[in-house]
Amino acid sequence: MLNLEKQKEIKQKALQLFEKAKIPLTEREKSEELKIIEFGNWGYYEIGLIALTFIRTDFYGGRYIMFFPNQFCPLHIHPETPGLQAKVETFRVLYGQVIKYSSTREYDNKLLHLDALSLRKLEYKNFVVLNEGEQAITLPEERHWYLGGSKGAIAMEISTTLKNESTDQWPDATSKPAVY
Repeated sequence: MLNLEKQKEIKQKALQLFEKAKIPLTEREKSEELKIIEFGNWGYYEIGLIALTFIRTDFYGGRYIMFFPNQFCPLHIHPETPGLQAKVETFRVLYGQVIKYSSTREYDNKLLHLDALSLRKLEYKNFVVLNEGEQAITLPEERHWYLGGSKGAIAMEISTTLKNESTDQWPDATSKPAVY
């Protein structure tokens, strides 16, 4: 759990990276929409991200996803959910580099029970390196994770509704996100 001093430090560093990337933000976005996402007790700068939502409607959503250098977002799935459209997301890198791993196949039980750090260390064949201006689409039920590059990264995520975030599945139970 991040204390208030640590949250303030992280938000200040995030704003510096947005500024470095020349991505303008409103005062309201800086104060109300900038969210720290922490995954378990791993160490925020190793496993975590920043999310800043700039649009949320019943039909689509848009947000910036920011990674500090070499920061990792654990394996997760946007499942089909009764009553809600399954999330389809497009990641377009605006600054830095993002590595996206994805697979539509089921994992064997050993992989599902690995913790986030062990998953990060595995060598995968199904990955794409996204540089500035490049994008990738993630479909419903596609298992995926992201890793920010060595100078950090900011991607624009455009997706179907963001209302189903609470239904995302995190196969490693220790990686369920906390939002500040």
